[in-house]
Amino acid sequence: MVNDQIAFPGRRRIGCREVEELIDAYIDGEMAPPLVARVETHLSGCESCRATVSHCRAIVDTAK
Repeated sequence: MVNDQIAFPGRRRIGCREVEELIDAYIDGEMAPPLVARVETHLSGCESCRATVSHCRAIVDTAK
């Protein structure tokens, strides 16, 4: 299920704070494709956020 209500206005790049707010929806696949692309653009250049997403995925996988 894609949650189209999770979005940040405009075409501006999203930052670490926004990515942190979106991690759960990103990992769960509950995000509209345009926002996924924006998150992935941020992740491609931010090692810290990539590590955070990886850590959260590991937690989710362990809990399954």
